Amino acid sequence: MASECSNWRIEMRITAVFGISGVGKSRLIGQLAEQHDIIRASASALMAEAKSGQLARPVGSEELRTGNVVDNQAFLIAAFAALRLRESRDIVFDGHNVIDTDEGLVDIPFEVIEALHLTAIVVIVDDPFEIARRRQSDTGRSRPARTAENLANYQERVVSIARDYAARLSVPFITVRSGDAANFTAALVDT
Repeated sequence: MASECSNWRIEMRITAVFGISGVGKSRLIGQLAEQHDIIRASASALMAEAKSGQLARPVGSEELRTGNVVDNQAFLIAAFAALRLRESRDIVFDGHNVIDTDEGLVDIPFEVIEALHLTAIVVIVDDPFEIARRRQSDTGRSRPARTAENLANYQERVVSIARDYAARLSVPFITVRSGDAANFTAALVDT
């Protein structure tokens, strides 16, 4: 009986994975989801579904990125709360803490991140020149044109804000290099 109890968890793990667009976080999360029984929660998919339901029309990720980014977070909070209520498996949240809009960078308010009830924060980082190369070769997504220097500053901001969120939430903060599936898996499964 004691061995059965030792495997029981009271709380699901909810890990946010942040990183700038093009860093490879969705790829790493996808690899993890293939190997582990987790829920992969895409911020843009959750927001689009919730906003589409309210507007009674389809809403795409481009509309979310170019619309009022901060106002859209209410849709994310509601959709994520509903997900948490219906799931018991660990959740890996694929999102952004800083959104790259045509007008510049927009920080996601701490209150939005706090409402997700995170148990850890992971940030995926990479060489800005590599990120720029990936972004230029990805013709399937619309992104603002940014130089490697812009992307370096953007990435530093993402890391700094994520570190602040983690400190304020008293949860672990981990950085992982893009493509490092072993350390990424260890960070999410062992955290």
